Amino acid sequence: MDHSPRLFIVAFCLVSLSLAGAGCSGSSDTSLVEPINDVSGGVTAITKSDALADHWYGIAPYITGTEGVEAYSHDSGSTYYLDATFGSGYVDSLDNGYGDTLYFTAELGADGEASGDDNNGNTWDFTVDLASSPMISAAVEEWAADEGYEIE
Repeated sequence: MDHSPRLFIVAFCLVSLSLAGAGCSGSSDTSLVEPINDVSGGVTAITKSDALADHWYGIAPYITGTEGVEAYSHDSGSTYYLDATFGSGYVDSLDNGYGDTLYFTAELGADGEASGDDNNGNTWDFTVDLASSPMISAAVEEWAADEGYEIE
């Protein structure tokens, strides 16, 4: 006895179950399947905080520009509010407030913190307020547009 037709039906039902999230009743209801992106050209809504929490490493390369940051110098033991220049999610340089520029390679983390040594060997800790930073908001918006999301 040839079981090929039965095997085909079983295989078809299994594929249907996995793709549509429905039984083999012939239903085409895909409401149980949650799309990552609407392939019809639409966008998926996401909040800024969810985007930062769930997609930080995708957003970080978009973090570019100059922003005022809290900068703690381990050398002096003091905290300063200074302008830092960012490139692709890294603190690249810091205007130390005395006309000098210090250079870094300090990666900004998902918590808004970065730490690194300047070109003089001094260690600094940086804090960016992710919730209120215009640079972070611009990075999230740019990432969202490229990835098919709309920020709520």
